[in-house]
Amino acid sequence: MYYDGDRLVKKNNIFKLLYSQFIKNWFSLSLIIVALLTCFISKLSYAGALLKNSGGTYFVIFIIFFISGLLIDFKKGKLSKNTAHRKSLINNITPLLLAIFMIFIVSPIVAIPFIFLKVSLGIKLGILIVSIMPTTLSTGVVMTESAGGNTTYSILITVVANSIAIFILPFFLSLMLPFIGKATFINLDKAFMIKKLVLLVLLPLIIGMAINFFLKEIKFKKKLNFINQLLVVSMVWMAISSSKDNLSGSIYDFIIILTIVLIFHITLLLSSFILCKIYKIKDKEKISIIFMGSQKTLPLSIVILVNYFPQYTIAAMVSILHHITHILIDSFLLKKIRIKTM
Repeated sequence: MYYDGDRLVKKNNIFKLLYSQFIKNWFSLSLIIVALLTCFISKLSYAGALLKNSGGTYFVIFIIFFISGLLIDFKKGKLSKNTAHRKSLINNITPLLLAIFMIFIVSPIVAIPFIFLKVSLGIKLGILIVSIMPTTLSTGVVMTESAGGNTTYSILITVVANSIAIFILPFFLSLMLPFIGKATFINLDKAFMIKKLVLLVLLPLIIGMAINFFLKEIKFKKKLNFINQLLVVSMVWMAISSSKDNLSGSIYDFIIILTIVLIFHITLLLSSFILCKIYKIKDKEKISIIFMGSQKTLPLSIVILVNYFPQYTIAAMVSILHHITHILIDSFLLKKIRIKTM
């Protein structure tokens, strides 16, 4: 009887552990599960393609970035009313400039060797798109705060990087696509692309931030974050549904992608550490640069892929796996940094 009871307790503990891990990592797991189900269930992929072709992606994109603006915590970063704090930021913009340099200069340079590998065009395109993306809209800020870093700089880097990305992404694409090959070359109407990104990404982001900035408190933040993550999962579903037949299902491609995104992200982290050491950045600001300079936003990469490269579904898998990878690596790094700073 004691053995049975003990075994039952152990089973319950294992179940609780698995459940807690699922709740903790549900977003990453959902991305993988939805991607796999869409590939193998025809009705699911048909529904996703139908929704995409009916303009569903535009609506979802707008809502994602509107909610993202609502979730940027200006109060936590002391950006709302603390004049002295704002002046100190202006007087010391080195961390901000270093993070922007990491995001838009170092990152594409790190990606260049990967696009000369003998892998499929979709994988090359995927790592290129990831490399030119701005930083995450929420994950990096949360991790910076948890590690004891300067949250104000993280918020500032998020807002600045995502704002300027809208205007430089078309030029980055035109500059770097020739490195991949003629098959991916498209005649980009840069002005039209900027206009589209402003309306779908920047405008809702600004509206959300403006409402957030002037309200005393945004209620139901956890629910809003959950809704936003569900919408990102739906974007991935529509992206894969639109051309799932072009998605290679081989384990070889999966291993190649995973290896590339691992090396890519670790290289960015090391580059951030080196830059901070060269410029003698203080610990709190260093944490901001490390997380914000190496993380890449997933929604915007899916927006670009769905609208301009829908035939390269495997490129979406690169974005998804990189997002999951950087969350796992940075979560591990977060624990190490937090221990050292305590």
